[in-house]
Amino acid sequence: MPPLALSFHPAAFWFLLACGGGWWLTFSLLTGLTLEDTLITCRYAQNLVSGHGFVFNPGQHVLGTTTPLVTLFLAGIGFVFGPDTIPLAATLSMALFGVLAGALGYAILGALHFPQMVRLFALLLFFGNSLIIVSSVGGMETPLVLCCMAASSLALLRHRPLPCLLACAVLMLTRPDGIVWSAVIGLALLWQSEKIPWTAILTAAGVTLPWLLFSVWYFGSPLPHSITAKMAIGEFPGMPPLWSITRLRIFTTWYVCFTGFRPYSASSWAVLGVLALGAKSYFAHPDRRTFGSVLVSYIFCYGLFLYVGRAPDFPRYLVPLAWCAVLLGAPGVWALAGVVSNRLLGSRAQPYPQLTLASACILGLCLAQNYGMVQDQREWQANEHETRRAIGLWLRDHTPHDSVVAMEAVGYQAFFSQRTVLDLAGIVSPEVVALKKGTRSNAELFFQIVSALTPDYLVLRSFEVDENRHFHGGLLFETEEQRAYFVGTYRECRRFAAPYPARWGEMSFLTVYGRIADGSEPCSR
Repeated sequence: MPPLALSFHPAAFWFLLACGGGWWLTFSLLTGLTLEDTLITCRYAQNLVSGHGFVFNPGQHVLGTTTPLVTLFLAGIGFVFGPDTIPLAATLSMALFGVLAGALGYAILGALHFPQMVRLFALLLFFGNSLIIVSSVGGMETPLVLCCMAASSLALLRHRPLPCLLACAVLMLTRPDGIVWSAVIGLALLWQSEKIPWTAILTAAGVTLPWLLFSVWYFGSPLPHSITAKMAIGEFPGMPPLWSITRLRIFTTWYVCFTGFRPYSASSWAVLGVLALGAKSYFAHPDRRTFGSVLVSYIFCYGLFLYVGRAPDFPRYLVPLAWCAVLLGAPGVWALAGVVSNRLLGSRAQPYPQLTLASACILGLCLAQNYGMVQDQREWQANEHETRRAIGLWLRDHTPHDSVVAMEAVGYQAFFSQRTVLDLAGIVSPEVVALKKGTRSNAELFFQIVSALTPDYLVLRSFEVDENRHFHGGLLFETEEQRAYFVGTYRECRRFAAPYPARWGEMSFLTVYGRIADGSEPCSR
């Protein structure tokens, strides 16, 4: 089969690309958004530039970031322009990768011979998708993930195994869950190839192998410890078994949010119907069938991967699915417009008026959603600055340089505190995961952390001590002996309150506790 042709109208494409990029820039300036997990990667990059190595805490070789490639990329920028530029570099570079992903998605639909209106509509959906916007302007690695997915797709459609598998190799270095997409598209590549592309396979393996060997030598395992920690810490007391109907229902309720609407609402069912129509438009065309199979298979396989891996219900995990929804949804709206035109109006003409009307309606919904999201994210960011960032700066200015601080949110607080961190969730602290395996409750785990690991400072949600209630379920102190030990060992230093408590609820109030050592007052340092 010859390579599929790629054609588009340059003026319309560049206009929408500029508008989409301009909107993202405006959104970033209005909200000042930087996501919590972005600063975890930035701390790794800063330590690398500062000569401490690929570490979160100096001297501790723990792979707590899931994006080694972006870490190295940001470290390179920090080496040239200085470590302090790394957070800004993350925001700008990932937003540019996001714009590139939108352009590649447009090219994919063009290679599949979808009409110009469908491709332009897909661009509108892409730049207006709330999940994609937040991850792109917030500095996360997910825009690069989308670029790799799109690049491998375009190479697949052009029957070019080498760039296809190279893009997959870069994808797996960007995020380990990229192995799901790489497996699906790799099978599609083998299906359409007359012979196994050994040269492409070996070249792609040569890209990933150096990192695998280095991670085994440096960290002891190629698997990021953050994945191990989430699987261990994520099993809270009282959670239903993995294969129970209740657990499956909870997961699917969250998983269908990749459509951009509330699960099981009338709007979500309508969007799922449009996606089904889009899938049908792929399978009805021989040249589109292979890629349609890739999109649909990935949606199911990725869901199974997250479910079996006990992934927490973080919105960022749904961003690759949102990209798939754009590629399915735009043709789906076109197909729906055709149904309306043919059955209700009795017209056999192309449904340009109907699609234009649908585009205007959906664009209006996207603009309304984005307008509300600006205020939401602005308040969210203000909360981050007045609590987690403020705590980090307070720890930096009021604690000894060699202090060990136990906390769970290790983005803002760790980045700005510049202190050694004991991660209560275990993401960068394997010793916490080891304690988790030997304890039967969250209270027992907490007591083991404070008594055996003896952090100098603790950052807790205020209600946890005030109400004796652990954030992950159950009590914080199960016995009076546990409470007496904590009260006799730690003193409250300072409380922090978010300016918009309605946005975070009980998460809006955080408290710093200091360990009493040799009779000294920890909060007066």
